[in-house]
Amino acid sequence: MSVFTRAAHALIAAVVVATAGIAAAQAPSSTPASASSAESAPRKYTVFVQVKTRDAWLALTPQDRLAYIGKNVFPLLARNQAIKVRFFDAEFYTARISDMMVVETTDLRQYERFIDGLRDQEFWHKYFDVLDIFMTTENPMIDFTNARTTLPK
Repeated sequence: MSVFTRAAHALIAAVVVATAGIAAAQAPSSTPASASSAESAPRKYTVFVQVKTRDAWLALTPQDRLAYIGKNVFPLLARNQAIKVRFFDAEFYTARISDMMVVETTDLRQYERFIDGLRDQEFWHKYFDVLDIFMTTENPMIDFTNARTTLPK
């Protein structure tokens, strides 16, 4: 397991604890959702951020990497609690990127503040090259949660 993965796991654990209340509030109910409640539900965005580690990050000790994340990334998440972040290793399977950061949110303003926070620190330019960002929404045509389509009849 790479040091980045271990750091990401620590980050994920903190995010899970910090956002447990949000997740519980957004959990689907046991009764099927009506069309009006589905339309009024906040839209969920999933953002795929492709990054490549830089030599400066790899030169840090594992303890220094975790300390950096604790000091600089955790506070961004604490200020933007509608953000859920997960990290995935990719360096074993591609030479183009080393890691994929997956950001989920229903609040684009908080997403923007989170990304601005990363850009304003060493994460963005010194430790990682951000190669690409893909903003997505879950397929709005099919509601897999309630096993029904929302196609017109």
